[in-house]
Amino acid sequence: MNRSSMPMAARCIISALALFAAPVSASVVTSSPAQFTLGYTSTVKANPDQVWATVINLPGWWSAAHSYSGKAANLSIDPRAGGCWCERWTGAKGEANSIEHARIVMAMPGKVVRAVGGFGPLQQAPVYAVLSIEMKPVDGGTQLRMTYAASGDIAGGMAEIAPAIDGVLGQHGLNLRRDAVHKTGSALDRGNVET
Repeated sequence: MNRSSMPMAARCIISALALFAAPVSASVVTSSPAQFTLGYTSTVKANPDQVWATVINLPGWWSAAHSYSGKAANLSIDPRAGGCWCERWTGAKGEANSIEHARIVMAMPGKVVRAVGGFGPLQQAPVYAVLSIEMKPVDGGTQLRMTYAASGDIAGGMAEIAPAIDGVLGQHGLNLRRDAVHKTGSALDRGNVET
């Protein structure tokens, strides 16, 4: 299916994501019409427990621009298996709104948080997606690795949407790294896209 035959809503979402994605990109490690894998790795001069505390403080590093409510403060992670990567807010008429962006399937403090769910436009598509944020002690700090692997069927194919999602998640990876540095008072060591 080519881009012109994609439904208008899907084209609009991809275009909007591409605009937000322009300044920063992680890395599309693999992609095909049925799947993609994104990866970003950096090193922070902080211990894994400090980085974990930053990871589970979602409003500190997730962009409000990539939320349904427009406020990062409405986002939370319940860091336990079965926990929710959720967004909750009260609407203009007092209605209770909520979204489960993903379900936590693994939580090991200072080591890994893994969530299953389609973020953004993937939420309404028949896809299976896994976001892993791993922390590994290294000389002088913590290696922070974020990967997002998704497979399924989406208008235009997974390879076509991968760069836009890559840009958004790549920016969040950089935000996470920046927030870990800010909270611990440490310095940035190095960051690179995964190849």
